[in-house]
Amino acid sequence: TRSDGRAHVKPVWGLWLDGGFVFSTHPETVTARNLRANPEITVHLESGDQVLILEGTARRISDRPFLVRFGRIYGAKYQWPMGPEDVDPENPNAAFYLVRPRKGLSWGTATEVGETITRWSFEDADR
Repeated sequence: TRSDGRAHVKPVWGLWLDGGFVFSTHPETVTARNLRANPEITVHLESGDQVLILEGTARRISDRPFLVRFGRIYGAKYQWPMGPEDVDPENPNAAFYLVRPRKGLSWGTATEVGETITRWSFEDADR
C-alpha cells in the first residue's frame, strides 16, 4: 500500500526461483518506496482464467550469485539479456526482491471457481 493506505498495484515481469517469486524495479519507484515502508505484498498471474494469488513478504536481495542466476534465467524467459552490471546489487537503477509466499489461492476458469479452488499455507515462508 501507499503511505496513505491506498492500494498500489502494478504488473511486473518476474520468475519463480528457489521457492519464491523474484522481480525487480527501480529503487525509487512507488513500488520500491512502498516496499521499504511495508514489505507485505500480493502477487498474482495476469490471467483471469488461470488464477494464482500469493501473499507474502518481499525481501530485497543482494546475493550476487543468486542475482546472476536470476539474470540468466530472466533473460532466457523474456528475451531480455541481463549483463553483470544489470544484476549487480550495487546497481543504482535496480532493486531486486524475493517474495516467499505465506498463503496461496488458485482456481481454474470463472465457471470452475467452486469446483477447483485450492488454498495453500506455506509454513516456512520466512526462510
